[in-house]
Amino acid sequence: MQGDAYLKCVNPKCGLEYPISSTNVQCDNGHVLDVKYKNKPPTKLKETFYERRNSKGSIFNESGIWRFRELLNFCQIDTESIEECSKFLVSLDGAEGRQSKPYKMSKAAEFLGRNTEGLWLQPEGYNPSGSFKDNGMVTAVTHAKMVGAKKIVCASTGILQHQLECLQQMKELIVMCIFLQDKLHLENLVKHINLELKLYK
Repeated sequence: MQGDAYLKCVNPKCGLEYPISSTNVQCDNGHVLDVKYKNKPPTKLKETFYERRNSKGSIFNESGIWRFRELLNFCQIDTESIEECSKFLVSLDGAEGRQSKPYKMSKAAEFLGRNTEGLWLQPEGYNPSGSFKDNGMVTAVTHAKMVGAKKIVCASTGILQHQLECLQQMKELIVMCIFLQDKLHLENLVKHINLELKLYK
């Protein structure tokens, strides 16, 4: 999928497109942009993903996110090159999503009146911060790094910035968190004295 990523407006009546390297988060008409790919991934990737269960010492194969990096190749890199992965992809030493495995929930399915073979749930509490947000933040910071960002700003209730702080220490990024006072979890705020914080009512 190398060379086929781009940004496209999510509004089907608009559909404006931009290069993947663009720093725009909205189109010229004010709609949100999403990453799109010109080509569909080949089915043989399933074999690649299965083989990477044996990580062979690569943190990118251990990662529950970058193990599937061909599906998230907005950086347009050679996904089999460890050198390029190390240069462009941001990871918490491969720990994001690494131990998050689905479990069959047959009793819950039975209670809901569903097929007992068809309900699977995947806990995300095994991530380094104990939150599923690690998964999204490694890709978000990877994109920020790709476009040359020096500062990342996030709105938080006191939890999201924990992932950013971990990544900030690794990639020398400046992180500023904006808190909404009536939504703030104060017990989480004291953990993050290394961040630039803003409090809004």
